[in-house]
Amino acid sequence: MGGLLTQPALAQNQPGIPAASQAIGLVSDSLTLGGTVQAVLDANPGVTNLTELANAASSRLSQTQAGFLPQITGTATYTRLDPVSHAEFGGAGFNLRPTITSMLT
Repeated sequence: MGGLLTQPALAQNQPGIPAASQAIGLVSDSLTLGGTVQAVLDANPGVTNLTELANAASSRLSQTQAGFLPQITGTATYTRLDPVSHAEFGGAGFNLRPTITSMLT
């Protein structure tokens, strides 16, 4: 009799129903090689430190390369002299506020 499981461990999904009457499912907390390696790498402060150093170097490289991109500058001004109610563009006139007409009876 070996120490390894020969059949997968089963989980009881519905506590009020006997396990024999439930659908069989695998326990979700089983270890995989990829998950174990990732957990070890995440917990190792040396790996975390090197990852952050690589991120910082990548950010400095991006900042340096940004100097070679085109630069765009511009200014805009606006001056309002008086209320405009009518404007002409290309020969067509536009009313910018409604014309109020009153009807006298």
